[in-house]
Amino acid sequence: MLENFSYEKSFWKVLTYLDNLEEEITVEDLAILLGVEKDLIFRGIQFFERFNIEYKCEKRGSRTVVYPFPSQINMSVSLSLTEWLSLENYLPKDGCESSGFTVNSGNGTHKNIQKNFFEILAFEKKKEKLISKIRSDSNKHYEIISSIEKALRDGSIMIIELSNSKKEEIYPRSLSYVDGKLHFIGEEKKDRCLVYVNTKEIQSVNLMCGEDYKKNFSLKEVNDFINSLRHMGGKELRVVLKFYTNDVNLTPPINFYDQPYVTYSSDGSLIWSASLELGNDLFEWLLKNDNQVEIIDPFFLRKELDDYKNHRSKAIKKAG
Repeated sequence: MLENFSYEKSFWKVLTYLDNLEEEITVEDLAILLGVEKDLIFRGIQFFERFNIEYKCEKRGSRTVVYPFPSQINMSVSLSLTEWLSLENYLPKDGCESSGFTVNSGNGTHKNIQKNFFEILAFEKKKEKLISKIRSDSNKHYEIISSIEKALRDGSIMIIELSNSKKEEIYPRSLSYVDGKLHFIGEEKKDRCLVYVNTKEIQSVNLMCGEDYKKNFSLKEVNDFINSLRHMGGKELRVVLKFYTNDVNLTPPINFYDQPYVTYSSDGSLIWSASLELGNDLFEWLLKNDNQVEIIDPFFLRKELDDYKNHRSKAIKKAG
């Protein structure tokens, strides 16, 4: 797996090239040109869709051609100094080209850009780790995941058979981590409504051409649907932490976090907050920074962390 900085640098390189694309190019040639995997090109294309910038992609035999966006969109972002410092924590610094994203004074929409960049970057890194685990644990499950990713890239209709032998025809929209599991989100072909399925419940997948299917939901509506599922899971909460050092990785290795924000204090400490899912990954991250972090809110999380630490210590002693 790529190290965090290497992944972020490569992903930013893809975004920058797409943002300045002037003539058609195949995804395969672009991947070779940038020295990245093909999947990263598709993830970059999906990233821009979150801002309603949809690059046209066309299959030519076994290759995929991506066309420039018909009109250049300059995105103007209003950031305070602390907000810009917060954003810089997540963007590559040295040796990276500038992009079409600009920072101006006045009111703007920086929160949408921050939210989407942080969310997709954190999710993609975590998804790679999760899919790697699925690959080692279950060949069948991994084959299902691979079929879903192929359908997402090609715009194919998926005919899925579930564990109860029920069959569904679904147009794929997303593969997302929700409530501790990998879920497939799509539009049911007959009723044209959004549905979600735990990938572990899928027994088989067959793909068929989806060229004639017209999307019924915008990407924003799909993302709102996914966020609603996460809220329904009951695990999401807003966490506020105080770090007593600036030398800390502000990208927590957790499966989902949303709306991150950082503000710096004159004493050298920083306040970090985000909406996230409560789970072992969060506790492990807190324990890793145990001497440098204080839980400000919610207060009950302190006891939850102490309980987790005690349980973890007992498990280690028992194993030893």
